[in-house]
Amino acid sequence: MTVTSATQIGHTQATNKTTATKATSAYDAASTSQRDQTDTYKNSANVHNSEDYVIKEFLNDMYSKGSVSSASAITKETIQNKVNEYAQVLMESRGDAPKSESDISKILNEYKKELLQDYKKSLDGATNDNMTLEQQAIIKVLLEENTQEASALEQLLSQTASNTPKVTDKMAEMIEKYKDVYTPMPEKFSQEIEDLQTALIREKYPDYLPLEEVLKKYAVPVESPTPEAEAKAKALQDAKIAESLKTEGPNYYNGGLPRDEEREAFIRSVMMAHPNNTMDKYFNLSNSSERARTLNAAIYEGLENGETLDEAKAKASQVMDTYLDNTEMVQKMFDRSKSFFHEYYEAMEKSTEESKKIMERDGILQLQKDDGSIKYDGTVLDLREYGFDRRIFTFTLSENNKDMVSSLQEQIKFFDFILKNEELVKGKYDELDEEYKQRNGFNETVMTPVKEALPIAQRALDVFSKYEIFDK
Repeated sequence: MTVTSATQIGHTQATNKTTATKATSAYDAASTSQRDQTDTYKNSANVHNSEDYVIKEFLNDMYSKGSVSSASAITKETIQNKVNEYAQVLMESRGDAPKSESDISKILNEYKKELLQDYKKSLDGATNDNMTLEQQAIIKVLLEENTQEASALEQLLSQTASNTPKVTDKMAEMIEKYKDVYTPMPEKFSQEIEDLQTALIREKYPDYLPLEEVLKKYAVPVESPTPEAEAKAKALQDAKIAESLKTEGPNYYNGGLPRDEEREAFIRSVMMAHPNNTMDKYFNLSNSSERARTLNAAIYEGLENGETLDEAKAKASQVMDTYLDNTEMVQKMFDRSKSFFHEYYEAMEKSTEESKKIMERDGILQLQKDDGSIKYDGTVLDLREYGFDRRIFTFTLSENNKDMVSSLQEQIKFFDFILKNEELVKGKYDELDEEYKQRNGFNETVMTPVKEALPIAQRALDVFSKYEIFDK
């Protein structure tokens, strides 16, 4: 696809199950007895379980693409989390006959040994020909824990390492490196993440409502693009708000309370800590995975270049909105919101159509010839003698990394030529139609846009050359 505008329209653990030893049986029994003691405990457990499920896909991807060090860190943390949970249960279940600290320590040590043994059993039958990354990670953890037969494990791991290509996934590397700075956007919408967000926010603000609940409770859609339908919708919504004020009292959704900046900041912090792909939820985009990968990769590249998180996010959004096909998203956004704001969209459509006619009449709107070539009619900068048969913001959108890299390299080469040969380019601009130049100054239409677009193109090149954005 060729476009001519830079702004075109859970947590997985080892697969083996813990054996029914004394320690694990005690853990299961104690967990069951504690399960319903307090609402606080139940709420925290629910949040924890939701969070585990949410990051399941991420960890599966980490195990399939990441490095041994990253995967072993995950395995080690999984074991320690289990031990910590068991310790909490033991402390809470001591009752009137408390165990001593040394007794608890012994129990926990035995429990950890059993966990390690279970992980070790998962290596049965593993060879350096079929060794998975997860199994390599387990070996690394066992070695660090000073288990027996270390020499045999070291030999198996070294053989595997020597037979495995030294290739790591860039995204997995960045996720690990910046895990305390940025939580990546999921490729798909997750109901579990949304439930987690809601639960965390409601711990501080019990009256919080997700967007869908707000719309259902307080908003009324316009049934058709007519003044009568709009008037009817407004009357129904006013009635809803009035009834809410009467029965519920003033709140943040019925307009009865002023904005609370502290509340809004807290909600944003939760959304940032546990991001969700809401674009996928509301628009079910066919390229939602590619959009999330591009956004995440561009943010990581910004962080790598010393930018703040906000700076990296701003540039990443421009990369995503410019160098991925957003036609489907724009159309779905338009269709979804038109029923609510039909007057605005009708006016916009009318204005757009009128502007198009004027631009066609005055030669501003550039249309390709039938053969796809550019029509140089006094309104297009002609740099063909220097090897550039293109408009300033023409580039090709593809669905594979290789072609995107080639397209971006050509665009950056073109931008570099313009910036390094400003006087020459100004001379070619001076040859354009006089009426066109009166409406379109050199700096406003050539130099400034190129200077602004070049860093975005360079960031996009980093993204598509270093990260697997499209499925193979």
